[in-house]
Amino acid sequence: MALALKELPSAVLMCRLRETPVLNPYMKRQSFLLLLLWLVIPPLASGQTPPELQHLFDYDHAESLDVQRRLFERDRQSEVYDITFASPKGGRVPAFLVVPVAKPKGKYAGIVFGHWGLGNRTEFLAEAKLYAKAGVVSVIIDYPWTRPAQWRKPVFTPETTSEQDRDTYIQAVIDLRRAFDLLLSRSDVEPHRLAYVGHSYGAQWGAILTAIDRRMHTTVLMAGVPSFCGHLS
Repeated sequence: MALALKELPSAVLMCRLRETPVLNPYMKRQSFLLLLLWLVIPPLASGQTPPELQHLFDYDHAESLDVQRRLFERDRQSEVYDITFASPKGGRVPAFLVVPVAKPKGKYAGIVFGHWGLGNRTEFLAEAKLYAKAGVVSVIIDYPWTRPAQWRKPVFTPETTSEQDRDTYIQAVIDLRRAFDLLLSRSDVEPHRLAYVGHSYGAQWGAILTAIDRRMHTTVLMAGVPSFCGHLS
């Protein structure tokens, strides 16, 4: 059963801090904030997400994506575009859009990739190009803390508050949802053939996505962690 937000302090106290005595204040703060996001996951078993958690990731689907793009590279199988689109939480989202060169008999499938926490959108570029050969359009975004300076939102620094760090993580999930909006805005993508692939932090965001956004029909989560206390020890 998911915990209510007012119960979070008790949930943090229940964390395995006795086994992690070397946690510094920033690591403890990260454990707290990631636990907040992780509380979205338990309701998956019942297929329901508590409204107070669902609303954390709400945004206006009708808001313009305002996609700007330039050709980054092209080979016989795929075209890679360096794009940006508007984030509902401010600034712009840098991403790669990878499109097959071959025209499909029907429509393309679509995949959104989520990179690991300290990585960037280049992590899955080779895989996206390989999938383009099989008829898949892919989007790989950069998270808010890996973006150019004018759009970057750092996390877990002496200058950021716990609330700001939490909101930046929430923005990462919302921007991944917008990547699906981008795929669905294309007339050549089949809405019933969408997937998400995430590694590490990308796996954690993917677990949240699966709980709050049912548009993907397949989700692949790699090397996510069930306990952030153990992860940070």
